[in-house]
Amino acid sequence: MCIRDSQRTVYNPWNFTRTIRVDNQPFNPYEQKDVDEFLIYLLDHLERELKSTAQEKLIRDTFKLTFANEVICKDCPHRSETLEENLSVILNVKNKRTIYESLSAYVQSDILEGDNAYYCERCDRKVTAHKRQNIKTLPNTLLIVLKRFEFNYETMMKAKVNDY
Repeated sequence: MCIRDSQRTVYNPWNFTRTIRVDNQPFNPYEQKDVDEFLIYLLDHLERELKSTAQEKLIRDTFKLTFANEVICKDCPHRSETLEENLSVILNVKNKRTIYESLSAYVQSDILEGDNAYYCERCDRKVTAHKRQNIKTLPNTLLIVLKRFEFNYETMMKAKVNDY
């Protein structure tokens, strides 16, 4: 039953969490985890449970997206592309007003130059290059994780990003 269709204002996930096991131990709902860590763990768990069933590829078919890690040389005509699969996109929200700004920053390229120049194997030398990550293929359902915490090295703890 959905919360919106009930008289309840909250849902107690206790019975649900008791069905999940981590390293053959019951899941501890009192241990703090990031939501994306829990979600990926849950999807991995569901994928294992669906193995050898008619729905074996359900999680991948629903959520899998492909990233293209690209390096585009400026000094020569060469480019490199490495594909990577994932189940979610993690967007930085610090100093971003909208999800569009976060997405734009996500695909913005970095320039590799000087001491940090890219070694082009075809040219056998270091060259100035643009490095970026793009989304090559989208899933049926896109999971976007908003990176709302960052590690504070002064306090050695995670701190919530509260820009806007």
